[in-house]
Amino acid sequence: MAALVVRLPPATHKLLGCYWPFRREFNCLPYMREVLRVGGRVALPVVIARGRPLEFREWTEGAKMEAGIWNIPQPASGPPVVPTALIVPLLGFDEAGFRLGYGAGYYDATIASLAERPFAVGVGFEFSRLPTIYPQPHDRPMDTIITESGVWERAHTA
Repeated sequence: MAALVVRLPPATHKLLGCYWPFRREFNCLPYMREVLRVGGRVALPVVIARGRPLEFREWTEGAKMEAGIWNIPQPASGPPVVPTALIVPLLGFDEAGFRLGYGAGYYDATIASLAERPFAVGVGFEFSRLPTIYPQPHDRPMDTIITESGVWERAHTA
């Protein structure tokens, strides 16, 4: 979590889109709580339908939660919000900043659908680094990738 706090200090974005950890993903709950502690705002994804962008709803410690897809907790209600930065789980990633998730493309569709691209930070574990994930045309790279071994910044090109 230390590298995440340094690279994306909890109070630097108006609204941080995070995720509820699933299986053995990096647990960002302590980071989410720190964002709230310093007065920031956090949103969690809600799957509306397969193939559609995620909807984000604001989350607080006392928010009523419900089981979403794969029984991942998500806010039970609230209006959709648009995060200015996203913390995205990585199952795999490559040197070009592309990530592997569970294969449904929700984050790629979400990033592509937004009028203003949020700053996207992928978090995961170094053992999941690959030479390439063989990105498809719909894949969107992360701006930064953070693992227990360090922080990798993607070079932006116009």
